[in-house]
Amino acid sequence: MNNAISYARVSSVEQRERGLSIEAQIRFIRKYARDHDLKIVREFVEVETAKVTGRPRFLEMFEFLKETPGCKIILVEKTDRLYRNFQDMVDLDNLGVDIHFTKEGAIVGPNARSSDKFMHGIRVLMAKNYSDNLSEEVRKGLHEKVLRGEWPHGAPWGYKNNRETHTIDIDPAKSAFVKWLFKRYAVGDISVKRLHEEYMAFNNGIVLGKSYISKILSNPFYKGQMLWKGSIYPAVHEPLIDTPTWETVQLVLDASSKPPYARRYKLFTYSRLIKCCYCGCSIVGEIKKGKYIYYHCSEKRGPCKENGYIRQELLDEQFLAAIRKLKMDDNEFEDQMKAIQTLKEKEKADIVEEEQCLRNRIKEVQTELEMLYRKQRDLSSHRFAIRDEHDSILEELSDLTERLKDIQTPRVSIYTDHERLLDFANRAVKLFLNGTLEIRRKVIETMFEGIVMEEGQIQVKPKIQPVSVENYQQ
Repeated sequence: MNNAISYARVSSVEQRERGLSIEAQIRFIRKYARDHDLKIVREFVEVETAKVTGRPRFLEMFEFLKETPGCKIILVEKTDRLYRNFQDMVDLDNLGVDIHFTKEGAIVGPNARSSDKFMHGIRVLMAKNYSDNLSEEVRKGLHEKVLRGEWPHGAPWGYKNNRETHTIDIDPAKSAFVKWLFKRYAVGDISVKRLHEEYMAFNNGIVLGKSYISKILSNPFYKGQMLWKGSIYPAVHEPLIDTPTWETVQLVLDASSKPPYARRYKLFTYSRLIKCCYCGCSIVGEIKKGKYIYYHCSEKRGPCKENGYIRQELLDEQFLAAIRKLKMDDNEFEDQMKAIQTLKEKEKADIVEEEQCLRNRIKEVQTELEMLYRKQRDLSSHRFAIRDEHDSILEELSDLTERLKDIQTPRVSIYTDHERLLDFANRAVKLFLNGTLEIRRKVIETMFEGIVMEEGQIQVKPKIQPVSVENYQQ
């Protein structure tokens, strides 16, 4: 009776728990050993994918065979249970062992016929192709799930996976802390380190690291969107944070992310943010008498008419006045938000209408193409005369298909940025007054563009403009 070892594998823990494969494999292998007068001296059971080499039980079996000269037989159910890549096959071949594929009825080893080795190689190729195709299908399935607005992985902190409905629900306990983290940090007067200290002072028993809090604050999942492979997709789960608050937090994070050595002008809030209206050079800051900050034209292009100095406190007042002009009262704000919502609905209706028009036109073009093929068969002698028409129809069909694919891709409305700025304008005053120098600068950069100075007075162009449904263009 010859000694042998057995190897059984399932591709996931869930399969083992459901008893779908391991027990059946072992029973079949043991019966094969009894029928062929083989003694199983050790059994190896693997519960993970064989896509990548380095499986613990496989390596353990490999070392056992190297250290046990009296055992040169491996019993396994099928080819794809033992290996799915060529390196595994080469490693076992170098050991000079006989491999019995019990279900396939094949034996491969040093003395096997060339035809058997050839068929074995074919089965390895098929197993690898199966693995590659399975991986591709998994990726495709995950992408399809994202396109439906569903998160394909474990729920982020503050949410929980619902195993019955296969959806993501809000975690009542953790979500309260997520909301607090965003609301507290959005004030703009605290660092992530200090935020972490305040959170830990609650003694709530739920520990969060400082770096993990940064991750939470920058995750668009909490505002109802998903970041997947570098792109943003709309999601169906209930958001914990409104978009304006999330955007404000991103502004504060961005303003605080620059390391100290990069803040050459950290004392000068408005340096190189304002242009001189006469020569186009930057307005820069300078400290006078060791404590007062003044701004003036850098005169990089030579002496400038705008050669006066203005105190930072005066610029603060001018920018604050400009910000306050953009703040709306409750009625104006509500009217603007309603107008934006109406424009979003019109935008969505236009996309639906365009999609239907594209589908109708694609059917018409396909009919034209079919008629052209029939014409080509009937008028074989005039085949070259209709080639140009054929190419033109194919080109139009390609363009229509690409456009249909483009409008079906999930996207964020073109009015989302306007909605974000509109709400941000109403909280910018508080953020400007309470924030650090970097945050003040970020507020100005977010709300204005084309900032110039003329004789100590700033002129700004707001990035936000009132919207009107009447002026809507498709």
